[in-house]
Amino acid sequence: MAGFIPHTPEETSAMLARIGLNALEDLLSQFPSTTPRPGVPDLGVLGEGMDERALLRWFAKLAEKNKDATRAVVFRGAGAYEHFTPSATGALISRGEFLTSYTPYQPEASQGLLQAIFEFQTAISRLYGMDLSNASLYDGATALAEAVLVAIRETGRTRILLSEGLDPSVREVVHTYLEGLSIKIDLLPLTEGQSGPDAFRKSVGGDLACFVGAIPTFFGTIDDFSGMADHLHENGALFILHANPHALALLRTPGEWGADIATGEGQPLGLPLSAGGPYLGLMTARKKYVRRIPGRLAGLTKDAEGRPCFVLTLQAREQHIRREKANSNICSNETLLGIASLMNMALLGPEGLSRAAAGSWSNAHELERRLTSIPGVRNVYPATPFFHEFVLEMKPSAQSLSQFLLERGVLGGLPLESLLGPAWAGRSLWCATEVRTEDEIEKAVGLVREFLGQR
Repeated sequence: MAGFIPHTPEETSAMLARIGLNALEDLLSQFPSTTPRPGVPDLGVLGEGMDERALLRWFAKLAEKNKDATRAVVFRGAGAYEHFTPSATGALISRGEFLTSYTPYQPEASQGLLQAIFEFQTAISRLYGMDLSNASLYDGATALAEAVLVAIRETGRTRILLSEGLDPSVREVVHTYLEGLSIKIDLLPLTEGQSGPDAFRKSVGGDLACFVGAIPTFFGTIDDFSGMADHLHENGALFILHANPHALALLRTPGEWGADIATGEGQPLGLPLSAGGPYLGLMTARKKYVRRIPGRLAGLTKDAEGRPCFVLTLQAREQHIRREKANSNICSNETLLGIASLMNMALLGPEGLSRAAAGSWSNAHELERRLTSIPGVRNVYPATPFFHEFVLEMKPSAQSLSQFLLERGVLGGLPLESLLGPAWAGRSLWCATEVRTEDEIEKAVGLVREFLGQR
């Protein structure tokens, strides 16, 4: 412990005594006893220690217990997706020019890095159909939360409207960001997986700062935002869309829907699953909001001799300007992951991105067709178009099915009851991306049949 914590036991005891506590664990007493707390497992290390070779073998044996994407066929998404990434992506970002670059505090001396950031922004802007992109944020959830703050600052209003189609964990991050700001958060329910126009119009009023929709929804359905941008703008509110960039190679973009700001999670653009993160926050906007969005923007200009050069056009963050002048308290970004996504997009090209998205669409629809052909299995939103995820319902426990499949090398749909409540019992969220094969789909369908007792 001394190798990681600089304080001596005596110093720790003195600090605890100063605030009237006996142990570090007492700092957790403010949390309810029902709050789950991760325990420290008994790792089973025997003796005084191990040499390096023995330790590596021991860790490898522990790792074999994990059912990651290399040990299970993945039919689950819910915000983290398995996609094909060209091998060259990892090789290119491992170059020292990219790997060791953190942030260009002296931007004029970092032309190569600034060019990479500029090209990343250009690619993301075009993918989202928007005027501009910043140089990335922490992850998709915080990018959306920052976008909501932009709308609140721009309008001076105190209410926002979130679509039920947003990932519940993303909605939770927005709630956390707005806690203590006296902002009212309303939820627009979905009807058959889409936003109902009547409910939407009733929810828009003079106190609304913004509406946030999802492309596609958390449930995989494709929402219809027709007329929403005009109605919001007529009422002085902003239109924000949170979009999966992989889907935008095939679906209508936020720019085409008339969005003012669009955000997303960049993980589908060539980033590994990485046990859930860290990932890459994407933020794009109309030009009129360029000075409202947080973070940094790299731009292209000319020097005194007329030569093209790259600069940090805007850097409205605390590390560069006074806190009271900053658009948010964000202090860093995900430059390396942004460059990785740029490399991936460049290697695949527009046609490759479109083919990958079409492959996800095709595989998901084939999986859905085969699974719903099994008696007792139904699509919860059968009449609504979906992209590469869909919700199935069957009588047995979704959690039991998930465990049954995992024991046989398949990571099946995400059971939704524990996430969304008892009303979702027996329902699970399935996903199939472009990397799934005919044999893998056949295996998953066969196992579901076996679980339901239908040979």
